[in-house]
Amino acid sequence: MMASYRAMQVTEPGRLKHVVCPASRPQAGQVLIAVEACGI
Repeated sequence: MMASYRAMQVTEPGRLKHVVCPASRPQAGQVLIAVEACGI
């Protein structure tokens, strides 16, 4: 399992910030999915 993940966070309208967030362990009944690519 990864210890952290990268994300883009909306800080204000029209502004994005690159952040690194700690990954949490899935709880009972949950799954963790690793996304390899994403497009908008």
